[in-house]
Amino acid sequence: MKIKYIAPVLIAIACLGLQQAKAVTTYTLTAGNSALTGAGFTGPYGTATVTLVNSTTATVTFTASTQIIGGITYQYMFGDGSSVAVNTNGAASVSGISATCVGCVGITPGGYTAAGSGNVDGFGVLNQTIDDFDGF
Repeated sequence: MKIKYIAPVLIAIACLGLQQAKAVTTYTLTAGNSALTGAGFTGPYGTATVTLVNSTTATVTFTASTQIIGGITYQYMFGDGSSVAVNTNGAASVSGISATCVGCVGITPGGYTAAGSGNVDGFGVLNQTIDDFDGF
């Protein structure tokens, strides 16, 4: 009689154990370049969320923050050369680049290119950079 109840429990445990692991880590972007910090913008400037899809693939999502200074709301944006950049642990390819701007008026994101390794303003060389031509 107990086997009737134990078998479904063991099957459920096995199924849970066989699910693919997904790790999500979010980093708060608190270090600004000299143009931001010199103008009195203290951040945090946004977040970078890394979602591990499998052992060789990750999705990285950058989200810009807003900040209120002196009663004025400022919206940070990632733009121009080295809009965003990451270091990976080996050879990596970049694909599926996209952007949205919720609540932006007169600004259209786009024109992205995967620019490979490059010097990122004030932060040194990172091995994967994304450029946005004259945008955010």
